Amino acid sequence: MILVKSKRNSEDLSFTVLYDNSDVDSCDVAKTLGVSLDSKLSMIKFIQEKCRASYFHLRNLGRIKRSLNHARSLYRSLKQS
Repeated sequence: MILVKSKRNSEDLSFTVLYDNSDVDSCDVAKTLGVSLDSKLSMIKFIQEKCRASYFHLRNLGRIKRSLNHARSLYRSLKQS
């Protein structure tokens, strides 16, 4: 069902979407082409997903930071030899 509402008019207009003679179910968030869209097109869910993924990768970089420093020191020492 699609609900259409105007700010000026408090009456709701609604109708059902049919595809291949069957009703299309509604949902709060739909994902298409890798982008999550909610019913208000605010993209909040998409932004939350990207922030969560960014924090995950930053935590992983923090965990291997010391190993990277050791590898850089080893590389520099071998390069000077």
